[in-house]
Amino acid sequence: MSSPQWMQDVVSSRFDHDIFPFWEGLKEGHFLLNRCRRCEKHYWPMTLCPCSDDATFEDMEWVPTSGRGTIFSYGVVMRAPQPAWQSEVPYAAILVELEEGPIFPTRLSGRAPDDIAIGLAVEVDLQLVPETGLTLPLFKIAST
Repeated sequence: MSSPQWMQDVVSSRFDHDIFPFWEGLKEGHFLLNRCRRCEKHYWPMTLCPCSDDATFEDMEWVPTSGRGTIFSYGVVMRAPQPAWQSEVPYAAILVELEEGPIFPTRLSGRAPDDIAIGLAVEVDLQLVPETGLTLPLFKIAST
């Protein structure tokens, strides 16, 4: 199923066209990463693998992933970067080391930022932002 044109316009105006499949996947409930068919490594946000001098975009494919990882690093945001986010502070900006390898920048949802630690297991928590139609890949503490 194809996205409506307004959604494509929103995503295209904010994001590199090469990662459009990532945003489409989120909308459909899938956390996708780019994987190299040659070396099997996963990448974010790279769309071309550095494993070979002759690698091409055709060597890459968007694949569903576990959506799980651990907190690699974090910081607590105390001042809203935009007025619309004022009700969100404080929140934890985190780097997640995904099970598939890449480090993914995101935000922790559903937990006080003073109650987290490096190494804590997390999982993707897809959240729709109705004003934009985008689904954001936040992460939450893993349930198991």
